[in-house]
Amino acid sequence: MGLFSDEEHKKGGGGGGNGPKRGRGPNRAQLSRVASKAPEVMVKVTGFTKSGNHVGSHVDYIARDGELPLLTSDGENLSGKDDIKQIAEEWGDDLGDKRKGGKPGKASNRITTNLVLSIPKGDPNRLVDAAQGFAKTTFYNHDWVMALHTDTQHPHVHLTIRNRGHDGKRLNIPKGKTQEWREDFAEALRGQGIEAEATRRAERGVTRKGEKQAVKHLRERLNKLTPAKAPEVDKLAVREAQERLAGKSKPEPWKEKILARQKEMRAMWERVGQGLGKSPNPEDQALAKQVLAFRKDMPPVQTRNDALMQQIKKHNTQAKQGKDDQEK
Repeated sequence: MGLFSDEEHKKGGGGGGNGPKRGRGPNRAQLSRVASKAPEVMVKVTGFTKSGNHVGSHVDYIARDGELPLLTSDGENLSGKDDIKQIAEEWGDDLGDKRKGGKPGKASNRITTNLVLSIPKGDPNRLVDAAQGFAKTTFYNHDWVMALHTDTQHPHVHLTIRNRGHDGKRLNIPKGKTQEWREDFAEALRGQGIEAEATRRAERGVTRKGEKQAVKHLRERLNKLTPAKAPEVDKLAVREAQERLAGKSKPEPWKEKILARQKEMRAMWERVGQGLGKSPNPEDQALAKQVLAFRKDMPPVQTRNDALMQQIKKHNTQAKQGKDDQEK
């Protein structure tokens, strides 16, 4: 359920049987967490394994060559090369399904699904406890192993799930499932006393993802430091931004949809804040101030192409200034 599911229902109206059910309004506790900018969790599918050797190398990687303990779905703590080898051999037998009619490249031939669970800040031990609770509840029908990594800026847990379940059924990841997993993981973290949320970017007024990394890559390109083998999608994005600056832009119907959706979400924040402000309940009035302040501080509605254009303009201005200074 989205943060503003009830608001969306009101706007859509409708008495059709396929429409969303009437809710009881936005969740006040969730609104408060989002408005106070509670850390957003990440649940990311990082890949799959398709052979016994692949399973072994992946588990070896998350266990840091057997140096880190592996927590299992059976509640055991494994360590060392021998335990990793045993997991690879046992789970690698799942390839037998391939000989029973599976087709190469199909999800049915994936032995494991590999996830990373993380949050920007929080006690690593409680992070592990939350990850275990999440895994036990979500993947109760599957074997899994996990390892905590603390060698990066943000502690995170690698969770590897055996796709074939105890009942023989395989793990299925339909569209939208990872968002559901994010919400469940955030709830597990809150159960451990770690403030966490799992809202969609659009609900927070964020237009695009990976902004910092995109800007970093752009700066490298603009300073002619990008290798020739840079991803074509990055090169294309820069070319399109340059063409727009030169007045040679192409129609962007997708952009209008993005901007319209963002304006709609911002209007929802405003509407909810105003509504809470009319309540005689002091707690609602305090939340209204929090919500309206969050709405006011939202970043500009901007696509990645817009951000690239701004960076190019800044670069051109700095380059011109440097040239002028040299000529003086």
